[in-house]
Amino acid sequence: MKKNNLLFTFIAFSASASLLAGCGQTAVTKVQMTFGSLYDTSLSGTDHFLALSAHSDLEAKVTDKENFVLVVLPKDLGCTCWANFCSTINRYQKNKNLLIYSIESTQFDDSSVSKFNLNINAHLATIAIFENGAAKYQQTADGTSDSFAKDYTVFADWMSARLSLSNMLYVSKTQMEGLYKGTTPFTLGFVRGSCGDCSYVAHNFLKTYNAIEHNVSYLIDCDVEGIRYYNGSKPSNKETATADQKAAYQQWQTFKDDYGLSKLYDKDFGFDTGYVPMWVHCNPAANTETKPWGAIDDADVYVNDTLTKKDETTYEITNTYFDSTREAVLPFLSDKDALAKGGCTTTIIKGITVGPLQVDVDPDDPTTAYWKHEYAAKVHDPLLKSFFEKYIAMK
Repeated sequence: MKKNNLLFTFIAFSASASLLAGCGQTAVTKVQMTFGSLYDTSLSGTDHFLALSAHSDLEAKVTDKENFVLVVLPKDLGCTCWANFCSTINRYQKNKNLLIYSIESTQFDDSSVSKFNLNINAHLATIAIFENGAAKYQQTADGTSDSFAKDYTVFADWMSARLSLSNMLYVSKTQMEGLYKGTTPFTLGFVRGSCGDCSYVAHNFLKTYNAIEHNVSYLIDCDVEGIRYYNGSKPSNKETATADQKAAYQQWQTFKDDYGLSKLYDKDFGFDTGYVPMWVHCNPAANTETKPWGAIDDADVYVNDTLTKKDETTYEITNTYFDSTREAVLPFLSDKDALAKGGCTTTIIKGITVGPLQVDVDPDDPTTAYWKHEYAAKVHDPLLKSFFEKYIAMK
């Protein structure tokens, strides 16, 4: 009896102490990352971070209410304090495939520091976790004396308590090529940082979808050297284009042809000259072609629909990936379970008519229009979700 009374007293005291310790403190809740980044062993140090080259780049991510991790770099990257901290951060990235952005502390003045609510020290690095465009957690560390910067366990515990990681991982061009040279089936999305359709699906559907657990899939940002850029130039086929711009145009088109985004080689899964965002499921072991497109066994193109004006109140979708020919060649469109889980009831988009409030008219051709994202998403989100249900959903 006495032992029971003592045990009860101890439990009651412990509970009270815990409540008192938490008084006035904000509970730590995890921030869901929308994307990750497959760790690249060929890189080192700050090259593992995706650099924001200007203050406006950070402002755009804040305006778009993104969830992300940011490192504010110290002025002197050669100091021991930063070297220790950077090594700790890189180790965490390697273990967790965490995508981290970086920006130089020199990009900030007093007004911008206040605007972003960041702790900036020109001599020390700060790591911040943003949720819906606002800095929710941050820590500034001195790598010469601070256990947060030097002790991996301390750093990892702090980060893991505040992050939910994503299994949708960005890959480099070299890493992507490695996937196609392997034998394991994979799901890959082709996107561009400068693409409006890509931004919309990332900030809306993918932000929600990646909050749930699923298997690993990959993304490749095509706005990089060797895919869409040539010697730093963007593609153009205008008469006034520079030689590098014309070379970029040809390089980008060749990439879309070789990887099956266009229909040049792959009429079943490619679409016109090739558009992004596009997701493919690939089985490289079954590829009998000399080009990567032969590995594709299913695909989805998000939005990229063209509408034609029929009269003053009606626009008809006249060009889309999802016409009547796709049901016979896209396996996910005949998977009733995947369609049901994706909430997809419309698999043929061509021929759908909408009113003028749902479209943006082409300024160069008033008879042509494009479906506004918020309306197109009602049809395309279930299609993409069904595609994911078939290939990356947890079974």
